[in-house]
Amino acid sequence: MLSVLLADCMDNKDFQFEDLFTELLDNGFMIYAVKNNKIGIASIDTNNIISVKKYYDSIEPIYTYDVSLAQIKTKDPLKIFTEVEDVLYKVEENGKYGLMDRDYDIRIPIKYDDLTKFDDFIAVTMNDKQGLLTTHGEPYIDIDYQYMTPIYYKGDIINSENYVYDSAFFYISLSKDDNMTLVDYFGDEFLNLGDASMVSDGINVIDGVLSLVELDGTLSFSQNTKDGEKYGIIDLENKKILLEPFYEIIFKEMPSSTYFTFLDKKMVLVDRYGKILNDTLTNIFSLEGLSLTQQILLKSRNDKQGVMDVDGRIIIPAIYDSIEPHTFNNDDGDEELGYIATLNQEDKFFDTNGVIK
Repeated sequence: MLSVLLADCMDNKDFQFEDLFTELLDNGFMIYAVKNNKIGIASIDTNNIISVKKYYDSIEPIYTYDVSLAQIKTKDPLKIFTEVEDVLYKVEENGKYGLMDRDYDIRIPIKYDDLTKFDDFIAVTMNDKQGLLTTHGEPYIDIDYQYMTPIYYKGDIINSENYVYDSAFFYISLSKDDNMTLVDYFGDEFLNLGDASMVSDGINVIDGVLSLVELDGTLSFSQNTKDGEKYGIIDLENKKILLEPFYEIIFKEMPSSTYFTFLDKKMVLVDRYGKILNDTLTNIFSLEGLSLTQQILLKSRNDKQGVMDVDGRIIIPAIYDSIEPHTFNNDDGDEELGYIATLNQEDKFFDTNGVIK
């Protein structure tokens, strides 16, 4: 019926628009009208008369959840997070941007150099400074920062490549005058990191914004010191620094929250509290987490392999040509995890305690 109506309008000699077209939205459709190289949202009255309240240089739909500052201040997830998604419109006029709702009311004045969705908020740019507003145009983060980066630290896997990100596990990194601050969803500052930089294990584009994705709940950061650039680890969930920036390198891909680091130019395995688990790895070239056994594969400088547990104890010395996780039947006939270690084309079977089977 709608397509017939639009076709009839365009065939009418009194037709006042250069073009009419529809866009299918998540919760319905929208009719756009073009006139004098401007675009507006068209409405149809009960007499099938099409009209446009105002034209803009461009219009772009933004899908977001309607969250107000009053809701955020409650810090009550039941009052903040909703499953109802709304559509708002980024509108452009003379090179400036604002936000309009579906009732054609301007929620955010058309005065910003740029405007984008930023999780449940709206990021705005003015005079090369960035800040955040709610979808109602209420100030949330002052427009005073050079950079703002979303950080997600939990998510539900929906397939091998995609995640659903939950705003309850969302922080913001703010940079101003070479000073970095982390704030939570409620706008509360919890870490000031000085001239630090984030070092992300996962970068993803979420709603068009380059975001850090740290599904293990920790985030690496670097800081300039008198001894050069050093690295540390932030526990995002508990809002604190786990490892102070003492390390030349940190690798997070270890099981059970252990970290393979270089400390004073020496390879060291540490736990999440900085306790040294093993600092005798002078002949080891690299370490690799083994997800199947939750242990660590050692690779020596002369291309030999071994296994270490998460407490830093050597289970299998690094003298074998190759080591692969393997399942075998124990004396009771039950399947047990272990390893096949090959040396000079001869195989040995080990359990995860390093006992030869």
